[in-house]
Amino acid sequence: MHPTTTSRLTDDTPLFRARAADFCMPNSRFLGELSLAAYETNETKLRSELANLDLADCRLIEDLETDTQALVGSTRQAIVVAFRGTEPSKLKDLLTDVELTMVSGPFGQVHEGFWESLEAIWNKLERAIASRQNGQRAIWFTGHSLGGALAQLAVARLMQQGRSAQGMYSYGAPRCGNARFATQFNRLARRSSFRLVNEADIIPDVAPKFLGFEHCGRYCELDDRGRLLIDTPEQHGLLQMLGETLEFLFDCEDDHSLAKGYLPKLSALVPWEKAPAPALRRAA
Repeated sequence: MHPTTTSRLTDDTPLFRARAADFCMPNSRFLGELSLAAYETNETKLRSELANLDLADCRLIEDLETDTQALVGSTRQAIVVAFRGTEPSKLKDLLTDVELTMVSGPFGQVHEGFWESLEAIWNKLERAIASRQNGQRAIWFTGHSLGGALAQLAVARLMQQGRSAQGMYSYGAPRCGNARFATQFNRLARRSSFRLVNEADIIPDVAPKFLGFEHCGRYCELDDRGRLLIDTPEQHGLLQMLGETLEFLFDCEDDHSLAKGYLPKLSALVPWEKAPAPALRRAA
């Protein structure tokens, strides 16, 4: 295990590196901020706040029936899609009422509810991406919680069509497919897919292994010392998982929160001098 190191950004260093082919610390914070922005419902306020990040042409797309939302925007070199995650008031429902059935998806079996949510907005999402594509922009996906699972499925959906994404960062995402899905995903997209997990966040253990679900992508742990450890083995035993679940159920939800758990650690690792930190500290 090894902590990453970073230097402070300068006026000559972009907040987001659209062509990064491996883990990139600035991208981990930038996409975390966008994942938080995806919880905003006011598009006018959203565009104003995201202007600080050099993100233009921002739009929220949604499907009311499945309650699925995604933020789509672009920089000069990239198109970025950030899926909205589980609302804070519904987090406990995700632990207790989540459906754990699987259906056929790209590369294998995938979580039925997550897949239906992605499919519900896929056509709108493709049109939004196409309208921003100038033939040179890389495509990135991100999301927190449920949004992270949707981001992973979106990468798989593109690959199913013979296309590819430049990269994907998720934050506190649950498992979304079976072992065959994970194997194929990792074969094609593991190098550029990063799964960030705050050390005591229990939501990544939703959709459990004993029911056939597997994680994929590269595991990156934000530990209790504020380090980001990349490609580390997961060491969550059953007793630890049960303890963390009980703690979570008694309202200790900060470890899963983007605003209180993930972004404070990422902000300490990647302080921004080039642009003011956006005022996106909501409850997510």
